[in-house]
Amino acid sequence: MAEYLDVLTRPVLRPHAARAREVLELMAKFAVHVSRTQKLSLCSDPDDNCFLECALAAGAAYIVTGNARHFPSDYGAIAIVTPRQLLQRLIADKNVSLSPTRLNFGSHKVGTTSAAKTVTVTNVGTAALNISSIAVGGTDPQDFPQPADGRAVRHGDLRVGERSSLTG
Repeated sequence: MAEYLDVLTRPVLRPHAARAREVLELMAKFAVHVSRTQKLSLCSDPDDNCFLECALAAGAAYIVTGNARHFPSDYGAIAIVTPRQLLQRLIADKNVSLSPTRLNFGSHKVGTTSAAKTVTVTNVGTAALNISSIAVGGTDPQDFPQPADGRAVRHGDLRVGERSSLTG
């Protein structure tokens, strides 16, 4: 958790401090704590080795990161992927269906709001799909407001055949 605290409190994220605190609180609440079983020294950023060590100890299939360049391309059965790559793999594996798959908000003057769009996530796999968080990314994610209740989508398990929608 110390590495997450360090990253989420960096000056570049100061405009998003409230959201960063929320992410840390959710991680503390829902994270499964794992102790490493071996020490590794494979990442170009030594602080990232702990993620690889814990993923290995937990038997994780993926490490999802925005800094994939700091990790080896894969480590045994653990794939190192970006959030976008994880979604692409889940969709390709037919575990998740997104509808629609693309959104077009059209052209708008700066400072104006477009009509809300909805994306529906459906679990089309054979086991529960756990959704712990969803975030808007990109150059200016603050331009895309989240729902008033602060939760973009219901967190927790999405049973087989169940769907959840995000409107924003």
